[in-house]
Amino acid sequence: MKIAQELQLPGVSPITGPTDLDPELTNIGGVITKLMPLLFSIAGLILFAMFLWGGYDLMFSGGEPQKAESAKAKMTYAVVGFILVFTAYWLTQALGYIFDVNPF
Repeated sequence: MKIAQELQLPGVSPITGPTDLDPELTNIGGVITKLMPLLFSIAGLILFAMFLWGGYDLMFSGGEPQKAESAKAKMTYAVVGFILVFTAYWLTQALGYIFDVNPF
């Protein structure tokens, strides 16, 4: 797909732009494939932040069982969410392989 061949302005040397798009970015699957490392990094940062928050709450619960349970629940939910992100990705990959479809 050609975006810009050449732009001629009077009295200025020619301005050339990109001539071809990355072929992987021409469909939604290619865009998602390029974004997957970023999405996994964000999921890891959220996991880390939730562990910090849960750990902070656990340290400063003051021995109150309800606050301690709430902090433990935060950390548990963070791990479960992180596992869900990776399970969804690998399940999609496995189903794509089984049905001979390239999802990403």
